[in-house]
Amino acid sequence: MDMLFEEINHEKKIRLHFHRFMQNLHESLKQHEGTDPLKKIVKDLSKKYECLCFDEFYVEDIADAMLLGKFMTELFESDLSFFATSNIAPINLYEGGLQRKLFMPAIKAIETACEIYHLNSNIDFRLRALEKSGSYFYPSDKNSEIIEKIFNEITQNKKNKESFITINNRKIDILAFSKGVLWVNFLQICSSPRSAADYIEISREFHTVVLSDVPIINSDDEARRFISFIDECYDRRVKLIISAAELPEKIYVKSRLEEKFKRTISRLTEMQSKDYLSQAHLA
Repeated sequence: MDMLFEEINHEKKIRLHFHRFMQNLHESLKQHEGTDPLKKIVKDLSKKYECLCFDEFYVEDIADAMLLGKFMTELFESDLSFFATSNIAPINLYEGGLQRKLFMPAIKAIETACEIYHLNSNIDFRLRALEKSGSYFYPSDKNSEIIEKIFNEITQNKKNKESFITINNRKIDILAFSKGVLWVNFLQICSSPRSAADYIEISREFHTVVLSDVPIINSDDEARRFISFIDECYDRRVKLIISAAELPEKIYVKSRLEEKFKRTISRLTEMQSKDYLSQAHLA
């Protein structure tokens, strides 16, 4: 998708993570009253853009599934060019989902209107980089250069200029980010109030997260946030690179959340394995 988007010569193009686009679509529906709101939305898109590109086309929500049948039909009847990447073949999208028959028109529209390519590469460059370097480093103060090197290697030295991202309409300070890759430190992600919804959005939007400077955790509030963050990353198969003060089993020293933290320790260990790292991101 990086190469494709760069090769599109005109400026009226947009590239969005598919989940982010669906959020925007639901918001747009609230603003378009009357009949055929999706037709109006597609018409508005056609006025702004000539090309629409989606990263990580993945459907798991019934509300999204119900919308997409009509939306994709309207999209393919417009003048917009459409490109998408996905870890799943169109026929297998939303497989096993509630009321999947409501999503079948979207699948039919995609298969009818699009040329579908199966890019069966055996090389995962992110996996290769992590297998070579590892994904958990301690102590933090002796591994800062390694963490930066890994981030630069994964992103091919391309990063956005912004010092924050917007999640659930709130700004979160970060160290850096590039397409699908986020670099934050522990203070930014666990020390200030965060909800599980924030961690869900981060784990859906970023396939790889670099988390720096995880300390010995003395605060139960910070421990809860850390547990929640790791849970969401694990459930979405996010590739996680961590620099920490100690080994996983030594970073939480209090007893109140000891049992819950045992699961986190187990997951942090599994997330370093080749089997976990080779799994596709569940956006």
